[in-house]
Amino acid sequence: MSSAPELFPRPVTVAVPATSANLGPGFDCLGLALELRNKLVLRATGPALVFKSHLTRYEMQVEGVDAHLVPTDDSNLAIEAAETLFDRIGYCPSKLVMRMSNCIPVGSGLGSSSSAIVAGLLGANALFDDPIPRDELLRIAVSMEGHPDNVAPALCGGLVLGVLPDEPIYNICTIECCWRNRYQINRSAIIRTSIINISRSN
Repeated sequence: MSSAPELFPRPVTVAVPATSANLGPGFDCLGLALELRNKLVLRATGPALVFKSHLTRYEMQVEGVDAHLVPTDDSNLAIEAAETLFDRIGYCPSKLVMRMSNCIPVGSGLGSSSSAIVAGLLGANALFDDPIPRDELLRIAVSMEGHPDNVAPALCGGLVLGVLPDEPIYNICTIECCWRNRYQINRSAIIRTSIINISRSN
């Protein structure tokens, strides 16, 4: 059995942008990264251990906008994302202190949940010297969030069109162009079919 990998010895800082999704006709497939960012600082202590669910002792501190609305237990999305990443790697730290500085309002439609997921994945990956490639991180983020229109621009930046040809394969195309406010679609439409058609419209 291979020896446990070395943990990064210093704190890791990740800044992840807010996002605006459902742009124009791009429901659940078109999203844009914004200038507003949340920051997550991760500091691992103790040796790396062979992964078991909930083996890592997490300490979560939250400050900033809507801090009182963000859970600090294992239901925090950054903790869930880190736990998912450690499971994929096969190793985890014995303790992980996470400090979240919020600038993105919770429940504002600016991707606060996607920011937490992406920050947790990127930070946890960096603690082990980035063994998981960026495209795989995106697959994990989409599987956690359920659609790519927020997590993809949060991870990749820019304006992103997410095309889901055959689940669970995700093709991401980044575009630079102007955008308008999101279009309110008729909720009686068959949403899944609409997303598939819209994401292939160009």
